[in-house]
Amino acid sequence: MNHRVYINEIRVTNALLNSSGPYGDLDFFADGRAARFFHALTEASPEQSLKMLRRTVGNQTLQELRTFEGDVRRQVVWALEAIAIWRELFSGAAQLLLSLAEAENEDISNNATGVFADLFSLGQGAAAPTEASPAERFPVLENAVRSESTLRREIGFKAAERALQTHGVGRFIGSEYQGLRRLPNLWIPKTWGELYDAYRRVWRLLTERLPSLEDAEQARVVKIMTSACRGLLLNPHLFEMIVDTLRLIGTDFRSNRQHVVEALEVSIHYDGKAFEPQQRKVLESLRAELIDTDFHSMMERYVGMNPVLDYFDDAGQYVEGKHDSKISSLASTAKENLELLRAELPWLLTSQTANGFHFGRALAHVDTAYKLLPTLLEAQAHERNSNAFFLSGYFAHMFSHQLELWEETLDEIGEDDALSRHLIELTWRSGMTSRAANRILSLLDSQRLVPSDLQMFAYGGVIRRVPEPAFKGWIEHLLASDKTVDAVVAINLIHYYYALPTTLGLLPKDLTLRALTARALFENYQEPRRTNAEYDWVQVANLYLKQHPTDAVKIAERLIESFGQEGVLNSSYNSQTDEVLLSIAKREPIEVWRLVAKRLGPPIDSRAFRLGRWLRDGGITRLASAELWAWIDEDIEHRAWYAATFIPAVLTHSAEHPSLARELLIRYGDREDVRRNLHANFGTEFWSGPASAHYQAKRERVAATRAKESEPNVLRWLDEALDSIDFRIEQELIHEEREF
Repeated sequence: MNHRVYINEIRVTNALLNSSGPYGDLDFFADGRAARFFHALTEASPEQSLKMLRRTVGNQTLQELRTFEGDVRRQVVWALEAIAIWRELFSGAAQLLLSLAEAENEDISNNATGVFADLFSLGQGAAAPTEASPAERFPVLENAVRSESTLRREIGFKAAERALQTHGVGRFIGSEYQGLRRLPNLWIPKTWGELYDAYRRVWRLLTERLPSLEDAEQARVVKIMTSACRGLLLNPHLFEMIVDTLRLIGTDFRSNRQHVVEALEVSIHYDGKAFEPQQRKVLESLRAELIDTDFHSMMERYVGMNPVLDYFDDAGQYVEGKHDSKISSLASTAKENLELLRAELPWLLTSQTANGFHFGRALAHVDTAYKLLPTLLEAQAHERNSNAFFLSGYFAHMFSHQLELWEETLDEIGEDDALSRHLIELTWRSGMTSRAANRILSLLDSQRLVPSDLQMFAYGGVIRRVPEPAFKGWIEHLLASDKTVDAVVAINLIHYYYALPTTLGLLPKDLTLRALTARALFENYQEPRRTNAEYDWVQVANLYLKQHPTDAVKIAERLIESFGQEGVLNSSYNSQTDEVLLSIAKREPIEVWRLVAKRLGPPIDSRAFRLGRWLRDGGITRLASAELWAWIDEDIEHRAWYAATFIPAVLTHSAEHPSLARELLIRYGDREDVRRNLHANFGTEFWSGPASAHYQAKRERVAATRAKESEPNVLRWLDEALDSIDFRIEQELIHEEREF
């Protein structure tokens, strides 16, 4: 019987999927239901499904595939994942996935790119993505890595990265279960040698490609290989090959040497005891060869790198300044040989120096008369893409030992067009004085500095050393801008200056109010979101309301006006700013209600909708109920039912906390639209566990409320609620019986 069912299933499926069937044209996929049905048909006949996709998807141009999107695209990708499980279908399915990946338009993990890359995992048995062996899969991977298309090569690199993974290899199960078909014989290596050969094949492919790649791609491939080599080095059958490649990269592709050095040090530090003595000796020898042979190599290692392992000894204990002596020695060498230092400056003045600040201090320490200062400033001025991290270390030493020289040099930097852009960073990293704060203020006045760069002062506690008059001047410049980023920085700095636990005193009333209500914080904007902006605003607002309570309504008005807009503070549901509005409403219930009522509609736009949610989630209980009823009575026809959508559907008889819902029903419960909307409100809820148990408990609570009730309109609503709950209980019991 099952055999006949299977044969009939295949016949029907093939008829649907052949060129004369509905799936003969890709337009049929425009219906998401058709795409989902196709995914199901794939389980019955993956061979016919692949033929159909080759006729349709396989004949699309790259641009056409980019318009192939949404659920339709997703179903096709997942169908191809299921097809690729079968050994004889792997190559065809993988090639189609590669085409879709090249035209990627989704950013989920299991998009076409992710599914294609996962096909080359060397997981075994249940963790394997296909029946096809690595040798059978390799030609597809090789074609991608050697492709003329930059996009295809990048996808190939991702697949190679997956293939070289030695830890955490696995996959989500499911695609191997396909209707009545047999389970696939997912790949298991016949010998360990087969697995080792698979790693060798991918590693050598990437090694061979290195010389022909442009710098960015070369760096990408080196990063993939060095990230994978820790696990691969532990395999004695692969050890020699990996070491040879690391040596090749370290000597022939010097711009990527740091990746090799870090990979070697990580393996030696964490896995040293797992290697044979001779293997560890080889790794340590290669490390020394790449680091200790010349000044530049040592600079790259000890000034350019700052890996986590530098903070731990061989026993895993935390240590401070593990390489201080190395950096000091390098600084002494640089001071004595100016040409060596000049050769290093082009990269020392970039972001590539993890220990640059430390080296700058060490250099100033040996350069006691600061004779190198003109050379360093000249180089900083001529490096277009430079940053001041290294130079800041030099200035930090100067701040501690030659303060007047520090001040005079920063004065000169402030007047220099090429160097002034570094003034804020140099000041923040090296020291703060009253003169320094006013210098920054003066340059803001002359528009030689960008106000948003002041953001740097929010970190490290430096902001607390800025004199208050200068600080207020900084904030004035930020608030004079109409940019969201400047308003965010203003709030951030005010928070760190005034609102930390050890407050510096009263918030300046007018300045802080202007910052809290700055329009740029609440209106639509296109800049990247700053996740801490809302938190900073709330902290400042709460302190302001405590110190200057009379201005609470002005803050409430700005919040209410901006409800429903996509601003930096108020775009998320249950924003922290809602809590601030709740506290103001408790203090000024009548004024806040009047502000809300003006904006509740009609029309019920996005602002009115968000205000309604805020009222339902607790806002209405903080406001004056007399004002609410007066508002409804002005237009019962249009406002009574509307109020039922945002008044919490909680019926109590507490004199201390009277129920607004009960009062609403007493006043307007004879209206069907009021009762209906309050029922909808009552049914908006969350729970866990069996639905029937939830509704049974809910019924008991409603019945208990009814037993205490005497008002006719309220009783009518409660009876309707009980009838509705009884129906839900019956339906849920049937559903649960069928499901379990």
